[in-house]
Amino acid sequence: MSPSAHSSLPPMTVVVPPRPEPLPSSGKVSAHSAESGLSIAQSSTRPNLTDRVDVFMNSYWQSVEQSSDRVLSYLDSIYAPMLTYYGKLLPKRAVLRDKYYFLKHWPIRQTWQAESPNISCNKARSECEITGVRKYKAMNADRHASGMVRYAYSISFSDGSPQIVAEDSKAIH
Repeated sequence: MSPSAHSSLPPMTVVVPPRPEPLPSSGKVSAHSAESGLSIAQSSTRPNLTDRVDVFMNSYWQSVEQSSDRVLSYLDSIYAPMLTYYGKLLPKRAVLRDKYYFLKHWPIRQTWQAESPNISCNKARSECEITGVRKYKAMNADRHASGMVRYAYSISFSDGSPQIVAEDSKAIH
């Protein structure tokens, strides 16, 4: 019997959301562009990793507030096949199962930035880490929760498209 036969997860159809539009170029070289060694022409046609992860995470935060079925298909499209999830190396399917139960428990979710995130990138590995603090509010028919969360994500661009390869967070007050 296959492992999926025991899963309580509903079957998922993978829907890849549209790519976010690139940031408009002001014609100026940002500090990040200058650090990466890209010329003005290159930075306006191919954003550096710092800009790419910033655009990706802004899209991520907007997407995870959508309906639960949309969030699961979106997460399926952006998680790496294996990722470090709260300190454990797990297959994507196990992470999606955890997300399924979280979304089921908290069907209404909202977050907003509490402080500017910190982004550090390893150009040779095409990977960035983004950390920060967000405020959150989550609700269901019986309860609500709110507070602040400190998060950390590692995003890989090695295959061209961004993939989350590590995720961690902790509620703080």
